[in-house]
Amino acid sequence: MAPMKNTPHVLIFPYPSQGPLNCMMKLAELLAISGLHVTLLNTDNTSRRLCLSSTSLPTTPLLRFKSISDGLPEDQPRDASLLIDLAESLNKNSSLLLRDMMLALRSDDSSDGFPHVTCVIADGYLPSVVDLAKDVGLPCLSFRTL
Repeated sequence: MAPMKNTPHVLIFPYPSQGPLNCMMKLAELLAISGLHVTLLNTDNTSRRLCLSSTSLPTTPLLRFKSISDGLPEDQPRDASLLIDLAESLNKNSSLLLRDMMLALRSDDSSDGFPHVTCVIADGYLPSVVDLAKDVGLPCLSFRTL
């Protein structure tokens, strides 16, 4: 079934650590249960970890998951002691990937029945996401989970 025109679709991008991710995942689930289409965008590393614990993933037809690189080398640890490195890498190295993803999600309805993205909710620790959303013409809300 093709999505209806002007159907709200929220792109949520949490900071890739457990606390913010848990909060944003709950927000994504609540928005989807309320009838909004939601794409929860994670880093590839976070996405792999979520798949290993798939019992905790919300399952609703209006919620889907996508991922992008965090810009760090694959062999670099991503533990709590390196959260600043991760934030800097996301804000600097992943900007082009995120911008391309936003443009693609903003412009087309997808084959899986999701309409184009109409707004972004970004973690407050990722100010570059707010700037990117503005650059591609998407309204954005900065949400600080901690």
